[in-house]
Amino acid sequence: MSEEIKHGFIPVKEIFTNKWYKIPEYQRPYVWGKEQVCDLLADIMNEAEKNKELKKGNPSANREYFLGSLVWKTTVRNDGVSNYEEFEVLDGQQRLTTMLLIHAVIRDLTNNDKRKKNCEEAIFQEADPDDGIPERLRLIFGIRGDVQNFIDTYVKADGGTLQFEQLAKEQKADSDVNCVHMAEVILAIHEYFAENTQEKIEMFFGFFRTNTKIIYISSTELEDAFHLFNVMNNRGIKLRNSDILKAKNLAQVSDEKKRLKYAEQWEQIENYFGEDFDQFLEFIRLCVVKRKAAVSLLKEFEDNIYHPTEYDRNTKETKHLPPLLTEGTSTLDCIIRYFEAYQAVFDNKTYSVAMSNLVKAMDYGIEANFWKAPVLHYYIKFGDDHFEEFLSALNRKFTADWVDELYFTKRIDNTCKIIDTIDHTDKAEDIICNDAFVYDKALTKKQLDSPIYGKKYCRYLLLLLSVILSGNETPLSLPDIVSIEHILPQTPSADSKWVVDFDESQREECTNKLGNLMLISRRKNASLSNYDFSVKKERYFKSNVGSFALSFKIYGTYQTWTYAEFTSNHNDILDMLIDYFKL
Repeated sequence: MSEEIKHGFIPVKEIFTNKWYKIPEYQRPYVWGKEQVCDLLADIMNEAEKNKELKKGNPSANREYFLGSLVWKTTVRNDGVSNYEEFEVLDGQQRLTTMLLIHAVIRDLTNNDKRKKNCEEAIFQEADPDDGIPERLRLIFGIRGDVQNFIDTYVKADGGTLQFEQLAKEQKADSDVNCVHMAEVILAIHEYFAENTQEKIEMFFGFFRTNTKIIYISSTELEDAFHLFNVMNNRGIKLRNSDILKAKNLAQVSDEKKRLKYAEQWEQIENYFGEDFDQFLEFIRLCVVKRKAAVSLLKEFEDNIYHPTEYDRNTKETKHLPPLLTEGTSTLDCIIRYFEAYQAVFDNKTYSVAMSNLVKAMDYGIEANFWKAPVLHYYIKFGDDHFEEFLSALNRKFTADWVDELYFTKRIDNTCKIIDTIDHTDKAEDIICNDAFVYDKALTKKQLDSPIYGKKYCRYLLLLLSVILSGNETPLSLPDIVSIEHILPQTPSADSKWVVDFDESQREECTNKLGNLMLISRRKNASLSNYDFSVKKERYFKSNVGSFALSFKIYGTYQTWTYAEFTSNHNDILDMLIDYFKL
């Protein structure tokens, strides 16, 4: 650790005395609701009652209730009059915000002037022009202006939590998620205390302020504070690599207006991707570094983007290289640029029907989606110029490598070669002629003609065949469920027609090949799978194949299913794929 770490146990009253907190831009929203806050209130009330009973026999005895932890990074601020310490909250924002809301409700419920004053001082510092003391809120919320307005209206203002009708309206769907949950919690606190006498509320609040404690850990270094947070936080929602990366880069933007703008843009991108945001950043990392990640995303940015090195085997020395990106605006602008490309390609771009179907199939069916990295990289450099040709070529290369069962690292290396080719090619039309798109055609052909069921790429090949058959006319519609069905069952009953139409060697040859497989829009049903073909078509396939052109073709073309029909269908499929992959 680069600085001394401060830590200790403090009661709630000290948390809200001469301390100032900020929920930073990268933190998740406030998400506590009625259930969480009522559980907390009940726990504290239960401990307060036990403490009251304990004191009857021993006045000096005291029970304590531990509420959890707060981890923060300390920064010295100046309000124009004097310096003060601001605590950037990394862990504990849900509890801290809830404690603030409890103070606001108690303020509006109590008839005790001193208690009311204590609550007001916990919420904000009143201005005193004579002593040069400015007004200052105890807790501020980074870039979220709607949240700060909510705090001013319902938390800071005396009587604010009594605006029940307005608070109920704040819970409507289009409100800021933080405001929705804060409104819910305020109303829940009121509902809880409505069932208690003034005496019990006083007992609760005294125990809450004095006997309820939190462990705090404080550091002046953001990296140290994040490390402590990740070590301690074994429950709840953990900060992701992207949260820390955001903090490091925003910290390098000195202009406050620009920093807030970048923070807003980051939050929009993060909301767009949700839990896949780190994955999107990995696409960017792959395009910048052009090699498989060896360590965590955060360390990759630190070691291989911001501070890259190279080992010289001759001198046996490690030398520092120029950064691929620098922290701050360089990184933030890069992320925004790739996001705009992502939206253009996957949300806004108008394709031909055939290309739209291919994009849908790739997005749905390709398990390892790092294929998106070169797509974004290409679009940033060349835009629409020969874009559909590039995407088709990329799909052929990526799928062939997958079908040929190249090991994962080799497939990423091949993807990086394509990214590098984009960087070093001036004309879009020259890209797909590069050796980076070459694959082993003999091996690919052999793999396509082999038993394929059970391979991870099996479903995608069937989707791809439906795309090929759909041509430029029928849009691909993907249902919620996509299952692979054997036409000839894997284990036909001994008394079924299947064992008459297929001898044992034929069943062994064709059961798991592409020509015997189709997609259906329902879960597999073992009992139906073993019906004879005519029954199976009527009861099983009829209403479940319309989404997939290949399945619809099989359903409409074949009235029986024997070895001859399998051979015909399999050869048709192979011809289609041989033509597609130009084998």
